[in-house]
Amino acid sequence: MSENPNEIDVYAMAQQLGEPGRSPGSTAGRDEKDSVQDKLEKLTEKYAELYCLSRSVWELLEETTALTEADLQKKFDIVKSRQKLATKPKAQGCPQCERPLQRIEGKHHRCIYCGYIQEFSSPFDKLL
Repeated sequence: MSENPNEIDVYAMAQQLGEPGRSPGSTAGRDEKDSVQDKLEKLTEKYAELYCLSRSVWELLEETTALTEADLQKKFDIVKSRQKLATKPKAQGCPQCERPLQRIEGKHHRCIYCGYIQEFSSPFDKLL
């Protein structure tokens, strides 16, 4: 995958993920392909946001401290080694009714029972 999020070819990725065995003129499965395209576009947006956030944090650290690329690589290796698959945090409890909050991707948490909305507190929350 390209380091620059603007160079990602979403169309080519969608073509690679298309179902084999379908005839080119067939309309069956078109909704599934549209769904895959939508997912790829959301993934591309998240990737671009993550790239910008990570780059911004690194540039701030580099400008204000004596950290080097080697320090960054060491820390990256440590964090990656302790990361588990599917690290999404568990749902928080609603402060009003104590039921689990629903995560609205990239926006906020919302309680489907009482309507309470909790904004994300960190830019990293949007990425999970």
